[in-house]
Amino acid sequence: MKFRIFGADPSGRRQAMDEGVAFIFSSVGGATNRAVQPYLNQKGVPQLFVASPRDDWADPANHPWTIGWQPSYRIEARVYARYLLAHKVKAKICVLYQNDDFGKDYLDGLQDGLGAKNAKMVINPQFDEAGNISDSMAVIRVGGKFGYIDRSGKMVINPQFDSAGDFHNGRAVAKLGNKFGYIDKSGKVKIPPQFDSAGDFSDGLALVSMGGRPMTKNTLRMVAIAKHRNRPRARSAFRDASIAGTTMETTIIACCEKRMNEVSGLNAHNTLVPANAR
Repeated sequence: MKFRIFGADPSGRRQAMDEGVAFIFSSVGGATNRAVQPYLNQKGVPQLFVASPRDDWADPANHPWTIGWQPSYRIEARVYARYLLAHKVKAKICVLYQNDDFGKDYLDGLQDGLGAKNAKMVINPQFDEAGNISDSMAVIRVGGKFGYIDRSGKMVINPQFDSAGDFHNGRAVAKLGNKFGYIDKSGKVKIPPQFDSAGDFSDGLALVSMGGRPMTKNTLRMVAIAKHRNRPRARSAFRDASIAGTTMETTIIACCEKRMNEVSGLNAHNTLVPANAR
């Protein structure tokens, strides 16, 4: 099977029309589909089952030839909001969203679902980057500096480091200038920056290097094995992709067969019927 990508540039658009494309099916990506959406709709080329869960693919007034496939990010976030209202009434919600259409759709959906309780439950976005909570604290980035917040979103260590890691055993890697050191949960430097690289503490020990000396092969091999063992298996992802592809394929075939029957005057059993009987 031969695949051809029709880009957003003028030559790609002309190519799509010159080759008599009947429709675009399950093309992937929000930005890429948005780039060709106006042209395809202008030319009446169906843009079917867009493989991107943006909320605005369903816009028949302005883009009648575009149709999405999966539930939108906004709908998904509303489902989460309903669950929180039902089971986590007193919860405080910290929103960490990707700073693009994907993340903003999620934020809008969450706020829609929470309704009037949004202001009381959601800690408004204020960080450029945020990590997972580890040892009751999370690393955040504001501009070019890193600091830490607690579970409530309160700033515990003001952004001041050039890079920072999660807390483990009460210590976190922090970079000042070109060197790494370690801080405690108050932000106080416990081990001055002096290392070329530094890892997290575990059982009272941390792997570091200094003086430009690289890690040994045995150390690197042990790290690689540990990462491989902890890496999530991809089998379920491939299985999910296969299911998604099969359902889209089945749907488009059913739609095409239905339309062909309507146009040709055949019923579902391929029996000829009079035109005036339809």
